[in-house]
Amino acid sequence: MIIRKAKKRDFEAYYKLKKEEEKEYHQIINEKVPFLSKKEYKKDFDNIFSSNKNLLIVIEENLLLAGFLYGQMQGRKEKGKGNIEVIFISCLSSPR
Repeated sequence: MIIRKAKKRDFEAYYKLKKEEEKEYHQIINEKVPFLSKKEYKKDFDNIFSSNKNLLIVIEENLLLAGFLYGQMQGRKEKGKGNIEVIFISCLSSPR
């Protein structure tokens, strides 16, 4: 297992995980929430890289992305404070 910062080339794998995460989230909250289009996901993904306060960490298993963590630093980065907005590990990515 490798845990690393996401790279722009990770979009397609991230997109699949993000769709899976949102499907699970909708089941948990038991509400229908509109899904974003792939173009909107791509825009959001690219925006993550536009600020050094954003953090997207991916979990790689057998050369496949198996999960991600998204968060943001709050205030001054040297103070080390931030929040995690989403953490998701896929069961579908693990060996069967």
